[in-house]
Amino acid sequence: MPSVVSETPGSGNGIAKFTNCRLVLGDQLVWKDLWVSAHTGKIILSQTAFYDEGILPDQTIDLGGRIVSPGLIECQLNGAFGFNFSTVLEDMSQYGKNIREVNRKLVQTGVTSYVPTVTSQTKELYHKVLPFLGPSGHLQVAEDGAESLGAHVEGPFLNPTKNGVHNRGVLREAQSMEDLEEVSASAASSTRSGTRRRRTRRRRRRWRAAPP
Repeated sequence: MPSVVSETPGSGNGIAKFTNCRLVLGDQLVWKDLWVSAHTGKIILSQTAFYDEGILPDQTIDLGGRIVSPGLIECQLNGAFGFNFSTVLEDMSQYGKNIREVNRKLVQTGVTSYVPTVTSQTKELYHKVLPFLGPSGHLQVAEDGAESLGAHVEGPFLNPTKNGVHNRGVLREAQSMEDLEEVSASAASSTRSGTRRRRTRRRRRRWRAAPP
């Protein structure tokens, strides 16, 4: 198990040194220490920090030979591990429970963040599921698993003659920005229920038209 082997009291620079670990460099696994700043989330050049700036890490953590590699980003995920994001449950608190379970299992595959995707559906479904799929943000903790980068809604504003696998019965034509807002307005003002985290910051929304 990883363990803290030393600490530097009072330095407060937020730098952690990971040792006894293998780094993914090119197509090789290389035994090498890794310095990371908790303040910026960035990798620190250890030799520059130590020799030029005289900086020592706050903590030295022994990873016990584990591999350190970049996390994968899943750009479109309609569901995973038997759970479809485009689903309304009788008890929507179970929806949040399922999302948390997906997050915990997904990170075990190497995916650390993803874009949960909902197919063309009714506005009622969007209003119920989108509050659970918003960006995890800075309140995400590692124990939660993978994090959401924000929901991707595939419809319902699609050309009905080019609907692909989407249900034509729920497709709509947008005549104004108000039509777009109607689909996601409640999701933008809602917070995810059934979790210990409350988000009060305004959520960003981006509309992008699909090619004709």
